[in-house]
Amino acid sequence: MGRPKGSPNKPKKALEKALNARLKAIYGEDFDVVFSMACSAIDIQAIAKESGEVEDHTAAVQALDRVAKYLTPSLKSIEQTGEQGLTVSIQRKRYDSSSA
Repeated sequence: MGRPKGSPNKPKKALEKALNARLKAIYGEDFDVVFSMACSAIDIQAIAKESGEVEDHTAAVQALDRVAKYLTPSLKSIEQTGEQGLTVSIQRKRYDSSSA
């Protein structure tokens, strides 16, 4: 029998704690990875607006998408079965056509 569902994975938790401590030692106690990612994404977006290049806009969207994953809840697939036994399956898809 393994660990119960939802219980923390001890090696992963230890790695996260060590990495967080190392980043704070390098960048200061106020350092926050998600905030840093958000600042970088906004910088990339500013570059994209200046250049007008499609590749830069793509990079900005991808960077903002990565930050959004930490700030907004993700949708899960659902299935609904009607009275006549018809099953409707809904899945959230990424804009680049790969499944999320």
